[in-house]
Amino acid sequence: KLTPEESMNKLMDIIKTKVDKNKDAMITFDELEGWMNYTNSKSSLEERDVVWGNITAKSAKNEVNFEEFLEHEAKHNHKLSPEEEKRDRRRYRAADKNGDGKMNYNELLCMLYPTECEYTVHVLGEEMMDSWDKNHDGKVTLEEYIVDLQDQNPASIAEEKQHFKEHYDKNKDGTLDVIEAQHYIHPPDSHDHLVKEIKHLIEKADTNRDGILSYHEIRDHHDLFAGSQVTFGEEAFDEIRHKHDS
Repeated sequence: KLTPEESMNKLMDIIKTKVDKNKDAMITFDELEGWMNYTNSKSSLEERDVVWGNITAKSAKNEVNFEEFLEHEAKHNHKLSPEEEKRDRRRYRAADKNGDGKMNYNELLCMLYPTECEYTVHVLGEEMMDSWDKNHDGKVTLEEYIVDLQDQNPASIAEEKQHFKEHYDKNKDGTLDVIEAQHYIHPPDSHDHLVKEIKHLIEKADTNRDGILSYHEIRDHHDLFAGSQVTFGEEAFDEIRHKHDS
């Protein structure tokens, strides 16, 4: 376990070396948001780098095509089923932003993790429609939605029906369209709660009310930051949190 002093030193090391991009000893909202976005995407970025490295090391090209991706999955994960291949072909086409039929380094991330890129999120709605829209009319009724829930207990089914009506069916027409299905998977306000957390950190720690945080202010409010996963993400949060759990 880290001592309180070690915990604070670890926090300040992250703030100084990773959050403070311009090294001016002041932390802005944008710098905290940038760190938040990085920590949230870290596992996705690492997986992209693994796939990219495995494929491009073999081909010696700075691009990836779909056949190479299929070969990679068969070798390193599993041979894709027809349904999985259909899904990934759709993601591949959506991620191909420049339309050259290949994946560059950035496009590969969007293919593997569509929520990482605004322009590929729509494929998730299309995938859900494939699953839910049993009669292929472009709409999902409540009856279609609960078909795959029949193995759940009555209370869970009743709760899902309520969620369908109150939360998922935004325009209250009794059905879900592809946009509503997309928002079911990736709510448009999913980033908002993290932005609120950043604002909360600044509001509580900004002693002189200048809208930015000095190293001194962060150090003085160490416990506040150590209790926020926004600050650390997966990289250091669990380690820093040890003293709070003891």
